[in-house]
Amino acid sequence: MSAKQSDPDTSQQSLTTDFYWWPAGGARSESNKIAQSSGNPSPVSKAIPAGRLADNTTYVWQSRTWDGTDHGAWSGTCEFTADLTPPAPPTSVISTQYPVDAPTVPGSGGVGLTGEFTVGAPSTRPTDIVAYAYTLDSGIQASGARTVPAEANHSGVDQEPRSDPGRCEHAAGV
Repeated sequence: MSAKQSDPDTSQQSLTTDFYWWPAGGARSESNKIAQSSGNPSPVSKAIPAGRLADNTTYVWQSRTWDGTDHGAWSGTCEFTADLTPPAPPTSVISTQYPVDAPTVPGSGGVGLTGEFTVGAPSTRPTDIVAYAYTLDSGIQASGARTVPAEANHSGVDQEPRSDPGRCEHAAGV
């Protein structure tokens, strides 16, 4: 959740914004509140702690800022639906230049030779995938990898191995 906090009293150097969230149809309560402090004025944001949302549940959130003496007006409300189910892995990652069964056969790519890899959409909930994160290095997590937008049934990735062509392509939906 994010907001821009400000107070016309510029002598207030620090402000605190309280973010509230609750299931749609419910009511705002102190039990579902997190706060973020920062300067005046400034953007503030805060993530809802893990374990505090239920999968496939629609929530409403709202915020207001406090200057240590007075609360400001409530913001408008916003809604979101929590989707806590991670996307399924791709069904395949294939390349004619880098075949899985013969990665070191002459003519099947190599260090410095670009190959095209096709990423197959997962069989369940393929529309959950907006992009694929990919790398040839198993030490790189999806959050630090390059991405390619997901297409209806597959996505093409051009990758140039910089080391051992026997390494496998790693891809994950994001």
